Parts: sequence; structure tokens; C-alpha cells
Amino acid sequence: MLKLKVKGCIHHPKEAQTRAEGIAPYLCPVANMILDQIHEKLNYTTSYLTKLAIDGDKKQCFVYMALYETASKIGQVSDWLAEDEDAEFVKKQPSQILAAADRKK
Repeated sequence: MLKLKVKGCIHHPKEAQTRAEGIAPYLCPVANMILDQIHEKLNYTTSYLTKLAIDGDKKQCFVYMALYETASKIGQVSDWLAEDEDAEFVKKQPSQILAAADRKK
């Protein structure tokens, strides 16, 4: 798991507006660029954006990405939020990305 705390991003106002309109966040250009470089430089074959949480008050986003060196390693996960200092906030945020539990609400 790779976690990014992105502050001051030029895209933040649009994501906050979209969320205010009732649309859960689903895209992060910063994460896409980072994942592209991980694939290119480290030769990882599989990755995906697992959670994107927008904190409008602090003008920051929390981005969680799953990285797998090979497809055969998919499924080897742990509780990513177990020791995460931002877990309480992140768990309350909607997501259209992965977290099936979010989509069931």
C-alpha cells in the first residue's frame, strides 16, 4: 500500500466541488502520474487507486494505492488502515473506487 497526503493540489477545488454535488471522488491525476512512474521505473505490473478521500476543511486529499510487483501477488493484503493516523477520517469518506463496503451503503 502506498499512501499519499496531497496538499495544495491544483485539482483540489474541483474535487471538493464534485463531492459537494454528491459525486464521490474517483480520479487523482497526481496518483496516476506516480503510478505510471512506479510501473516504468520499478517494473511493477499491477496497481490501482483503492481510496481517494477529500478533506475540504484542510484542503488536502488522502490517496491510497495498491501496488503489486506481479499479478500473482494480488490478494496478499493486510488491514491498511490498522495503524493509519488518518483512518478515522478516511473510513467516513465515500468512494467509488474499490472498498466494496463503501458501495453497499
